[in-house]
Formats: sequence, structure tokens, C-alpha cells
Amino acid sequence: MKWFTLFLCVHILVGGCSSQDSKVPEDVSQGDSARSLDGSMDSGDLPDAQTPPVGLPFEFLRPDDGEPLSKQELTEFSEDLGHFLHEKDYFGFLLRSSHGVDASTGKPSYAIWWSDVEAVKQGDVVTFRHKVLDQGGGHNIITSHSAILATAIAAALSQEDPEATELATLYCQGITATMKGMVHDADDPIEHIMARNIVTFNHQYTTRDGGKKAVDYSGWYSPYSRWNCQRFQYLDNPFWGSVWVTNVRSKDDVGNLLRAAALIQIAAEQATDEGLVSACGETLTYLQDFTADIVDNGYFIRTKDDQGVPFIFSQWEKPEGMRQSDDLDNFVTFDPLFPDAECNEKRACDWIGKGDGTLHDCGDGGANIWERVSLENNYPNINFFRAYHLANLYQSLLHEDFDSAKQLLAGLVTRFEEDMTYDFSHISVPPDRWHADLAFALVRAASQGYPLTSKEVRLIHKYTRRALERLADWPRWDLWSAEIEDGTYDYKPPRSASLEDGTKEYWTGIEELGALIEYCWSPWKNPAGQPPVDCEAMEWSSTRNQ
Repeated sequence: MKWFTLFLCVHILVGGCSSQDSKVPEDVSQGDSARSLDGSMDSGDLPDAQTPPVGLPFEFLRPDDGEPLSKQELTEFSEDLGHFLHEKDYFGFLLRSSHGVDASTGKPSYAIWWSDVEAVKQGDVVTFRHKVLDQGGGHNIITSHSAILATAIAAALSQEDPEATELATLYCQGITATMKGMVHDADDPIEHIMARNIVTFNHQYTTRDGGKKAVDYSGWYSPYSRWNCQRFQYLDNPFWGSVWVTNVRSKDDVGNLLRAAALIQIAAEQATDEGLVSACGETLTYLQDFTADIVDNGYFIRTKDDQGVPFIFSQWEKPEGMRQSDDLDNFVTFDPLFPDAECNEKRACDWIGKGDGTLHDCGDGGANIWERVSLENNYPNINFFRAYHLANLYQSLLHEDFDSAKQLLAGLVTRFEEDMTYDFSHISVPPDRWHADLAFALVRAASQGYPLTSKEVRLIHKYTRRALERLADWPRWDLWSAEIEDGTYDYKPPRSASLEDGTKEYWTGIEELGALIEYCWSPWKNPAGQPPVDCEAMEWSSTRNQ
């Protein structure tokens, strides 16, 4: 039977179940870990993770596969990548291209890596304008945002790079803002439920580079309802006043966020910059509450309505025009058919929210039948499942649960070996996109003790080097440059191009291009694996010539 046929059978079976069929506590909409506006936690203090070791504290071996890189090949790749990141002012570009609320307004500052936004240059002012769309935008921004945040934290910790430190600070605040922005008013007792996104007020300010930058949210100042979320206005948010909120935090983004949670915790505990410590410390507290809420509510991700009342979207009777989605906001829908199908998801929440990895035993966390069924129906799901596996592994390493970490690493080996040879000819994904995404997942895994083979290193190099080549002459690294004429622009570099034969060519995206910095910083690099980069040769910091 084809996977897709199996998926249809599963969907029909599950879709016929009412919400009462799910094993959810009767008081699921209430929760018991709400944090009040004064910052106190009802659920008590959570145990701290241990300080990361210097080096992987156990042996995890794997035979090599493929042709090893020569020392010259590795050095040249590393120098080229470092030169590109330095020359293009990688973290400076990300800072200039992100926005939220600037500190000069006197309101809590934060920045987000947005989607569905365009840059408008007029004279010496660049305005980041949210596009007018029928059903809003920015639905899955936390995925790329979390990838950048992880890299920025690693850069701040390893090099104390000022631009990376500022970016990491603002991006931690950006995660927190998705929860603070979903506070209805000063009487709302629950501060940790996460929105898809929030938009605040229009303003203009001067960047650290001296450029005049404006933010125009006006295109998203309107209500809408679509199949998986709603947008509405909170007039009296205690942090920013009037806020437009897009509700229903989809689980799609959460895996990448929970992976980044490990780095957020390390930044809060180890960073030397006080602003970074404070910002990420606050974010960690919010994430602990957010994930504890998920655990306490039967592994459902709660949201709020236009009056600030918490509810579970998948169990809510939908108004006309909105369709039912059983598994959008939870990790339990498919448990009756595939027991603990989303175990990595649950255990990552257990660790962060409860400090307890004993609530679920995920074994090796490898790709199970449910994940493969889901992949056949929707290709992007594979990236979400990889992220949850990595999140579970990161928390196991952080909490020194090394027996579990070894099992999860073994599961990663199986997962990625399957992915390297997977028959995706019947899945709606270009082959180049599949391999580019896999290469990025391998980079992140290598930061967590996964021993790369020579074949995997060459895959990483293929898509990273292609990015360096395709983006070398991209003209808009600095929109404030006098060489850029007035006009409306896509301010993000592309990650693909159409070829003459009608196919698409992909490469490592800008959000992912600095991920090897995390590998170089990581205390969990595995000496048994093939190194993807020569860290000493990859001189990327903005301060390297000072």
C-alpha cells in the first residue's frame, strides 16, 4: 500500500473521532502553570540544567562512508565561508532586515525575522512594510527565526561578536513578544500562551549603522479568519497598547523553537553580556511556562480568542468558513493508531516545562510509521520532525541524560541514512530541495554529537558552496547604500532559481548559512565524525580585522 493511501485511511479514521475521544484532562482549557503579570510561577521552581561539558562526555562511533575531504578542500571551504559571512556583514544584514519594536520608542524592544514583508526605499529612509493580504501573513515565522537565533547565540557566546549579541538579544525578546503580545489587558492572568505573530505600532528610528529605518504594520491592521487561525485586535495590551494578534500557535514551528531553547538556556546562564543574559533569561522563563502549559493540558497547545479567553482550537466548534483540523495544535491526535507517535515532541516539552525526561520513553526517537505517513502527505513535515528529534536530543545532553542521548543519536543515524536514500519520487518536493534541507539538518545534528560521514560532509559543502556562489553578486545586502535606487524590494536573498529545463535549483538559505558557527561553538562536537569545517580557518566575525 502506498504511504499516501495509508494516510487517507488514517485521516478518515481519526477525522471521525470527536474531541471527547482524545485522552485529555477534563479541565484541559484551564491549565495549572499560568504565570501572572508579576512574573511568579504557580507550578514552582524548575530544576536547572547542568553547565555544558567541554567535549562530548561519551563515545559514539560510526563507520565513515564516502570519499574524505583533503585538508586543502576543508581549509578552502572554511576560508570561503568565513570570508563570505564577514564580507557580507552577515549578522549586520540580519539586524538591518529584522524588525519589531525599537527601544527608542520607550516600549519593550524586540525583533522578528518576518515573512510577507517588503522593503520600500525612498530617499534615505527604508520602510519595512507588511503587505496587504486577504488572510494575513507571517504564519510560520518562528521556524526561520529560531534557526537564526540559535546561530546568533552561538556567535555571541564564542566570539562575543557585537552584532550577533545584539541580534540574539532582540531575537530572544522576539520570542517573548509572541507571548507578551497575547496578553489581553492588565487583568489577563495568563502571559505565556504564544501567538503565531503580533504586530504593534508604526514607528521610525535610526539603526546602529546610522540608517533611517521605518516599520509600517498598517497592512495587517485588519481582522480575518482562515482555516487555521484568526487575527483580531487587543486594544489594551499592557506592554504595547494596541496590538493585532494572529492566534493558534501551530505545532509546525514549535520543534525549531524547542531546539533553540537549549541555546537560550545556555545564553541565560553563560553569556557575558548582561543584556543578552537578561533577555534570554526572560525568554527561558516564558518557554518553561509555555511548555508546562502544553504538558498540563494533555499536550495540546492552547490559544486565546479575541477576548483573551484561552481555548483549544482543534476542539473548538468552527464558525462557517473555517474547517476542522484535528492535529494542528497537539501531539496526541494520532496516538490511538500510532501510540506515542509524537514522542520527541512530548519529551522536549517535558524537559523544558517540567524538567523531567522520565514522563516519556522515546527510545531512539527515529522516524516512525506516523512520520513517514505524514511526510507522504505534506513534505515540509519532515523538517518539523527532524527539529523535534534534535530538540529532544539537545535537552537530553543539557540535562546529562546520556543514556537517552546515545539512543537518540542512534535514531538520528537511522533517520538520516534513510533520508539519504529515501524514494521521494512521488512526493511533491524537488529533489534539490530535499537534499538542501537534509544538508542543513545534518549541520545542526553535528552540533549535538552526531558523527558526520564524508558523504554527508560533501552534501553540506555542496549546498553551502552553491549559496556562496549564487549570492556573491546579490545586490541588496545594504538597502541604505547609495547604489540602491528608490523602489520596492524583496529584501531577502533567494534560496532557489529556475533552470532552463524547468526544474529548480536550491541552496542553503540565508537563515541557515551561518549554522556552522554553532558547530564551531558547540561543546558536543563528536571527534569520531568527519569535521564539516575547519573552525580556525573560518574567520567570520565582524571584529576580525580590528
